[in-house]
Amino acid sequence: MKMLVVRWTLYICLTIALFGPGIVTLLNAPDDPTVLILDVVMCFIAFAFAMEMVGLLLTDEMYRFSFFFWMDLLGTLSMAFEISFLLGQYLNSNTVVLRTARTAKLGARIGRLIKLVKCVSMFYRSAAKTNRVEAKVLASKLVVLLSTRVSVIVIVMVMVVPLSAYPLYPTEDMSITLWPQQLEESYLRQQRDGLNGALQEAIDQMVQFYAPVNYSPFLVQGFGDEQVLADRPSRARNSLTVNLESCKVQRPEGCNVAVVFDFTGPHQMDALVEVCTIFFIVLLMAVTSFDLQNVVDRKLVKPLEGMLHHVRENAAHIFDRFAKQTEGTQDAELDEEVQDQPGGGSEIELIQAILEKLARLASLAESSMKAYTPAELDAMNAENKAVLIDMLNVQVLQSSAQNRLGGKRTTKVDVHATWTQNWNLDVLESTLEEIDGYVHYIFFLSQFGLAAQYTQEDSFLMFAQTVQANYKDVPYHCYRHAVDVCFTVFRLQQITQAGKWTSELEQYALLVAALSHDLGHFGRTNQFLVETKHELALRYNDKSPLENMHCAALFQLCRDPEKDVFALASNEEQKEARKVCIATILHTDNVHHFDMVKDISAVYEMESETCDTQAGHPEAFTPAYTENVLSGKNKLMWLQLFLHFADVSNPLKPFHICRAWAWRVLDEFFEQGDEERKLGIPVGMLNDREKVNRPGSQHGFINFLVAPFVAASARVFPVLHPLHTQMVKNVEEWRNLWIKDAKPGEEDIAKKDADVGSTVAFCFR
Repeated sequence: MKMLVVRWTLYICLTIALFGPGIVTLLNAPDDPTVLILDVVMCFIAFAFAMEMVGLLLTDEMYRFSFFFWMDLLGTLSMAFEISFLLGQYLNSNTVVLRTARTAKLGARIGRLIKLVKCVSMFYRSAAKTNRVEAKVLASKLVVLLSTRVSVIVIVMVMVVPLSAYPLYPTEDMSITLWPQQLEESYLRQQRDGLNGALQEAIDQMVQFYAPVNYSPFLVQGFGDEQVLADRPSRARNSLTVNLESCKVQRPEGCNVAVVFDFTGPHQMDALVEVCTIFFIVLLMAVTSFDLQNVVDRKLVKPLEGMLHHVRENAAHIFDRFAKQTEGTQDAELDEEVQDQPGGGSEIELIQAILEKLARLASLAESSMKAYTPAELDAMNAENKAVLIDMLNVQVLQSSAQNRLGGKRTTKVDVHATWTQNWNLDVLESTLEEIDGYVHYIFFLSQFGLAAQYTQEDSFLMFAQTVQANYKDVPYHCYRHAVDVCFTVFRLQQITQAGKWTSELEQYALLVAALSHDLGHFGRTNQFLVETKHELALRYNDKSPLENMHCAALFQLCRDPEKDVFALASNEEQKEARKVCIATILHTDNVHHFDMVKDISAVYEMESETCDTQAGHPEAFTPAYTENVLSGKNKLMWLQLFLHFADVSNPLKPFHICRAWAWRVLDEFFEQGDEERKLGIPVGMLNDREKVNRPGSQHGFINFLVAPFVAASARVFPVLHPLHTQMVKNVEEWRNLWIKDAKPGEEDIAKKDADVGSTVAFCFR
């Protein structure tokens, strides 16, 4: 039933059934052999219509007793009016029957025209199948439903409007019944009074009477021999016999007076009107259907396609990211499920499949990052607990009642140390004694000064002195950088009120990690170590060799009881502190940078309303913000963010501090470039002191690395917006310094301004 050959055959049959009889009438084709040919054709069409109904009843449950079923049934039965040996033979017997039958068959046949709407929908669906997004499937159903309703209105209009013409044509022309009476009166006078020629005179008057109109008598019967007044019509259907009901002159053969009229002209006009009406209705339905289709396409399909395309892209991105994170897991085949959705599937099925997949991915992600409370572990048997803790190393969520490991604290503000209240601390311009004072204050006297709870003060002093001694004398990755990062982490904890949503141990461990995050750094990048097959790259298999070395150096120091900054912590606390230090230091490797940006953005997308609401309450965190954004499984990510944020925070400081650190970074890069040149290996693009423009190099660093990171962070932590604003100011300062130093042309300045503008626009969108 869906084959194009079958569908088009039925559409051709419908066209012939609608227009065929009218065209034959217009052509005034003779009955022989037209009637026989027309009967054969119409019988075939009626049979085709009947077989179509049987096929649809067998293949489509929705078709049974539907609107289309009743329209098809009426249209098929109306074919009887086109077959001469069925109802067609009665059309000439009565003028009212003629009009009624013609209107009835037209109305019933028009019902079949609604099938053309299905044809339109078929074309629409065929075009839609070329698109991965099947939004048009839903739209085609809507078009059919709307077009059906419109078609019902058209059918009612076609069937009801002609009813008003029943009393007018042809019975409103009373002359066709009066003229037989007039001829009988003339014949009576001729027979009774002997007025020869009275009948002929009346006949001549009748012929003259009908001369102006398009129908006329051509035969008079019952007055002796038949009098032929004109040629007989080519088609018997065009003959209309008007009989005299009662004769005034007695005749042996009975009252057989009749005047036979030639209605070829009116019938041709009727056929023309019928053809034009059908054509108009077809055109009206087609125009209406296409108009509805365009409206639905514009108002529904295109927005829905855009939405579904966006859903597909984002879902694919999520699936891709999850697949990378869960490579080899039981859900590796999940992404194929949505791709294998049948092309004809509805949008609802598509969305359901995607949402079900995302729900399963979320479940898998949750199971892979499952964290257990002590109560849940206590309810398990020893074997299960051993598997989870010793083998799988699952996260244990400590309760607030537990000692320092999980306890939260509402801390005071460090108002008595003014240098802790802004971002103006310049470690490069500070003396070593001042720097030691900063470190001592942060770890012992500040609101996050928790060192005394985990180590002796003398031990911490020995630890700090050893850390300082183990930092190399390199331009950038030196002890002053470590203190600057430690201060920045402290400020981040301060302005984000970390004391309210992190444990004391996490606060302390993060500061220790900040002070030690570049311990032993000798001014070369990980790429350089891998390229030169350095001992560290070999030891750590090319994966973050420097960061792994920093972690190892930190805990190597802590093995000495006199320098152990976690000496007073319990075993569980030491494990937790080590976990925080390693996780945060390893994440300072820039290979994790863009993944972190994506992860931060994902949290914002999931909790955008909560974060946006919090932006209006910078002084006090809302419960939803604390619970849904800051706490739980996100917390370790925020600790990693704080250290990495502090590590790349130079462009966020006042410009004189920003510039001083930028020069040191470039000096260290240049030293590496000099060594690369000596070793005969490719010199890094930022390492060639002969080619790099110092101010110009900062824009790329900010634009591609810092700006997206800061923008994403500020959306989750609205209190970071002042740093965000300072970064934009620094970008403009670097632009001005670049113009002064490089003296570029107008075209280069325009390009730089465009880049600066895009950075500013990105940050504020």
